[in-house]
Amino acid sequence: MLFEANSVIFVLLTALIFFILQGRARLYCLLAASVLYMLWLSPTAAAAAVLISVITFFTGKRIGDAAADGRDRAARGLLAAAVIAYCILLLFYKFFPLAYEAFIPQPEGADAGGILSGIVIPVGLSFYLFQAISYLADIYMQKYTPNPDPVSFLVYMLFFGKFISGPIEREADFYDELANAQRVRFFDISRLTSVLMYVLYGCLLKVVIADRIAIYADQLFGSCIAYSTSWLIIGSLLYTLQLYCDFAGYSYMVTGIALLFGIRLSVNFDSPYCSENITEFWRRWHITLGSWFRDYVYIPLGGNRRGFARKLLNLAVVFILCGIWHGSGLTFVIWGALHALYSVLDNLAAKNGFLSRLRRGIAGRFFTFCAASFAWIFFRADDMKHLADYLGTMINAGFRPHSFIVEFYSLEMSRPELYVTSAGIIFIILCDIISYIKKKSLPELLSGIPFAGKCAFVYMALGCILVLGVYGIGYDGTQLIYMQF
Repeated sequence: MLFEANSVIFVLLTALIFFILQGRARLYCLLAASVLYMLWLSPTAAAAAVLISVITFFTGKRIGDAAADGRDRAARGLLAAAVIAYCILLLFYKFFPLAYEAFIPQPEGADAGGILSGIVIPVGLSFYLFQAISYLADIYMQKYTPNPDPVSFLVYMLFFGKFISGPIEREADFYDELANAQRVRFFDISRLTSVLMYVLYGCLLKVVIADRIAIYADQLFGSCIAYSTSWLIIGSLLYTLQLYCDFAGYSYMVTGIALLFGIRLSVNFDSPYCSENITEFWRRWHITLGSWFRDYVYIPLGGNRRGFARKLLNLAVVFILCGIWHGSGLTFVIWGALHALYSVLDNLAAKNGFLSRLRRGIAGRFFTFCAASFAWIFFRADDMKHLADYLGTMINAGFRPHSFIVEFYSLEMSRPELYVTSAGIIFIILCDIISYIKKKSLPELLSGIPFAGKCAFVYMALGCILVLGVYGIGYDGTQLIYMQF
């Protein structure tokens, strides 16, 4: 969901109606709310999501019937046809505008829009297409039978809490959560406490930390040729934290919103920047996307069952596809290829006694964070020219201590802003370290502390959000970074 007043009012009204109703009527409430929310957000996205969901529901039934009757060829053909169609649809939206501009000559001075002006990727398309593919693949592999209930299936596909940017849920797990939603009581202090902790912590990450960092990260990336090496390194570090706080903050908020209705969504982040190596990093970053690629690309390619060399090749394929999934530009492909290289080197290092020790402990965490931060430069760059400008300036500008303060003032960061931004960065680092050590998300840890501690956190969080949050007239922070994927 978007972080704005209308969304808050929408959730509260939906919750009011939801808890007045009982049993199966609650599913109809969630379905109606999800469709209305999508229509308000984007009629195009709503039409695409509903159509894909209906097609997936009936295709799943056909695949299930064929598999149950032993008609494996028919089941495999239906699955292949659906997967190919969905991939073509996704690739069309991602790559057709680029291909059109590259290969169709445009008259000089012509409007950049034209035929492309109406080709805008529907919000959330990548996420619910991946859900649809996982549903059909699991039915084909007979992990479970097709869902006979169209209402619960449509809620699984369209639920407003995860529609924009995931997490990418599995139908069997989500169906169990919908069963719980039909009987959940509103006055459950333990659940409501968790809801509050998830939402407040997510808001802190998004509007106090991510959106404040974004002001300066955007300026450093936008005017990279005007800054020295030291500030461009700082810019890459700021974007590293901005991206994490933005997406993790969103994930925590939607987890809390879903929990309000008795639905527990999958964990999407688990202190990724505390990882000792790049393999662990990808077990902790965007977990549902990583598990999707593992189950539906890496394992079908052979996983690690066909020798070490084939394992490395499969990993490389997965990461390059992951880069393509994130965006149509060459910078995303390079970002995926860079992580493929990281993963190959990490697996090779794990087999060497000396190097395997370097990929653990403080050294491993330092190298992993630096490697991930460097790769995010490719992820953030607008295009190859922007990437070349940023990397070229970062390498060639050199360290200029005499102009460091001058460049700082050009960012127009006041002393209070510096203090707040620094405090926010220290806060998220400490929170992630605690979560990593305790092996629990911070909202879960907060839910278990004494009542006085919970009150202190609530007052602190509300105060920071209201006083230090970045919002207001002309503010565009409600735009979530992962909405574009």
